[in-house]
Amino acid sequence: MKRMSMKSQNKKNPLRQSKVSGIVADLSDRTRSKEILKSERQQLLSILNNIDEPIYVSDPKTHEVLFANQILIKLKGNVQGHKCYEAFHGRTSTCPFCTNEYIFGKNIGMPYIWEFHDKINKRVYKCVDKAICWPMGKMVRCEVAIDITEQKLVEDKLKSSEERYLDLAEKAGIAILIDDQEGNFKNTNEKNATIFGYNAEEMKKQSIQSVVHPDDAEKVMRYHRDRLEGKNAPSRYEFKGIRKDGSMIYLEANVIVLKEDGKNVGTRTYLKDITERRKAEEENQKTMRMLRKTLGGTINAIASTVEARDPFTSGHQRRVADLARTIATEMRISKDQIEGIRSAGIIHDLGKICVPADILSKPSKLSATEFNLIKTHPNVAFNILKDIDFPWPVAKIICQHHERINGSGYPQGISGDEILMEAKIIAVADVVEAMSSHRPYRPALGINKALEEVSKNKGILYDPEVVDTCVKLFREKRYIFK
Repeated sequence: MKRMSMKSQNKKNPLRQSKVSGIVADLSDRTRSKEILKSERQQLLSILNNIDEPIYVSDPKTHEVLFANQILIKLKGNVQGHKCYEAFHGRTSTCPFCTNEYIFGKNIGMPYIWEFHDKINKRVYKCVDKAICWPMGKMVRCEVAIDITEQKLVEDKLKSSEERYLDLAEKAGIAILIDDQEGNFKNTNEKNATIFGYNAEEMKKQSIQSVVHPDDAEKVMRYHRDRLEGKNAPSRYEFKGIRKDGSMIYLEANVIVLKEDGKNVGTRTYLKDITERRKAEEENQKTMRMLRKTLGGTINAIASTVEARDPFTSGHQRRVADLARTIATEMRISKDQIEGIRSAGIIHDLGKICVPADILSKPSKLSATEFNLIKTHPNVAFNILKDIDFPWPVAKIICQHHERINGSGYPQGISGDEILMEAKIIAVADVVEAMSSHRPYRPALGINKALEEVSKNKGILYDPEVVDTCVKLFREKRYIFK
């Protein structure tokens, strides 16, 4: 029987013809897919090879290095096919961080430090893991290493310098602590730790919040935040601290901002324990309060002695002192000056103890001789008080309270700025009170006449600011003598 040709067979068996065509088509698709994968792989490898940082790809299950780019090969040689932990870390087992959970889980992208020796020197790299899809659909680990050797050298030098600095400060008896942006302590010397009752290692675990007394915690943290944000904050201030045993101490801080790459990253604080000084100051203040109380009692006793000799002017010195103090307060004179004015005002007529009582209480006009005797009372008071160590120039104030700014007063005839401001204030208060009150030789003229008198002679006999303030007190603020 004559054999049929293949063409004839195909014509007679169309099913076989379709099967062959399908196989050919399938092989063709596979070939194209392989070519695409090969092309993609070549593109990926080309990209990785042209990156200037060391890169390698490893199998997260077997830890086999699947690929190393040219930069890494120059540093370490051909490591492909080796275990990554052997090739790069000199280990015989996997690294602690080398797990699928670390690489593909929540820790992906977290950097860590990688150190190894290249063919010449030891280098330091900051590495970041990435999970990528390798050709053929396999998920692999791609590790990119950024050379931070120079940065690490600088950091090591800074750390060494900082440690030497702390050591020098320690020897000099200076307490120093270094903190970060949150106020956590990064470094401290032994002197600083001793202040708070800790050892150096314990102190490093503390923070601003844990060593500052609650009374000052908000203030100190506000200063810290403002300082790091570039806002105005005092570089030197005092605050209360808390020691490890819970006792309170007083501290003086001198703070310097630390910068890194142009950014404020923390502070260096020099601390001084001023507890003993503050206790001494508080004791001094207590003693001063007691002395001033005693002094006040003595001054009041002197004033009572003067008034006992001149009953017609009883209360005059106290009323003058109160008006003078009120004028000075309205003029915003310092508290210390105000206290001096009040004290001088209470005894401003002390010198009259040397004037015969019958002259002080004479119901008619004084003769020239009698008036000249009255005019000696400022000098008499000065001579009595000049050797007493008052906190204020009381003797001088009293001596000048009858001086006038045009030089027409007594006892020295001084003028203008030669007269103390305290004396100028008492001068106006004295005239206003005397004119508005009863005297043996005349009835009370009233407050309006008294204010007219000082206003008419404002800038001539009396200081303009003092007069304006006095008039304002009576006419606008309704001041009255008590």
